[in-house]
Amino acid sequence: MKALIIDDERLARAEVRRLLDDFNWVKVVGEAENAEQALGLIETQQPDLIFLDVQMPGKSGFELIEDIRGEMPRIIFTTAYDEFALRAFEVNALDYLMKPITPDRLPLPCRESATNRPSRQTSLPCVPLIRSLFETVSAAGSFRSAKSVYWSRKVTTPGFDLRTNRR
Repeated sequence: MKALIIDDERLARAEVRRLLDDFNWVKVVGEAENAEQALGLIETQQPDLIFLDVQMPGKSGFELIEDIRGEMPRIIFTTAYDEFALRAFEVNALDYLMKPITPDRLPLPCRESATNRPSRQTSLPCVPLIRSLFETVSAAGSFRSAKSVYWSRKVTTPGFDLRTNRR
C-alpha cells in the first residue's frame, strides 16, 4: 500500500514515517509540507492512504481534500486539535489521530485502509455515532472525557461492529 505523509511540521512527518516502518505492507512514497506540494504528489504517486494534518499554512487538510481529482485515497487525519474530528468523519476519514501519535493507534487504521475506499458522497455508518459523541462534549468538558462517556453508554447500530467499523 502506498502512503503519503502531509504535515507542515518536519518532526511530525518524521514521527509518522518512523511509526510506519513497522508495517511492511505500507510504503511511504512521499512527504509534503503543504497542500500545493501534496496535490502534485497525489497526482504522480496515486497513494492508497494519506496521513494528513488539518491545519497547515495556505490550504487546510480539508481544502486539500476538496482539490483532489480522480480516485480518493483513504485519509487518516493527524492533528493536535480535537475540534475537527466530526468534520473529518463527515469527509469519510478512515481515522483521526491525535498528536502525539502512539504506535498502538496505527495497526487497525493501516489494515483498514487496504480495504474498500469510500466514495466522496457515501457517508460512513459511524457518522451518526460520531455526532452523538460530540453532543456529549459540552457536558463532559473535553473530547477525551466525552469519548469515555460515549463508549460507556454502549451506543450501538444494529449489524454494525463499532470495534472493527464494519457491518
